[in-house]
Amino acid sequence: MTTAWIDSLRIFPRVVLVLYMIAVGTSLDWYLSFDIVYKTECDANTLTALLDRKIGLEEAERISCTITDAVGRPAGYTALMSVLIGAGAGIFGLYVNSGSRKEDK
Repeated sequence: MTTAWIDSLRIFPRVVLVLYMIAVGTSLDWYLSFDIVYKTECDANTLTALLDRKIGLEEAERISCTITDAVGRPAGYTALMSVLIGAGAGIFGLYVNSGSRKEDK
């Protein structure tokens, strides 16, 4: 077993790439687990009028309520995920450019 043969296997770059993929998968799963909460406001007069006309509650809410705000994933975590996923280009570039250089003679 020669060092050139071991170097040709490129074990270390492949391990780094696999670990990066595991880190991105785990982080993405954690990031997407945050709930998005929607804040709604309802017009009480419209809601009361619709309920007085014997319209179902769900239909009356759909007509008289509007979503005013969405509270989602924290902005700092969004930036973290952008950097983590963006680092993939650099890590892949290191993987592709690793290994010994063979020159044509």
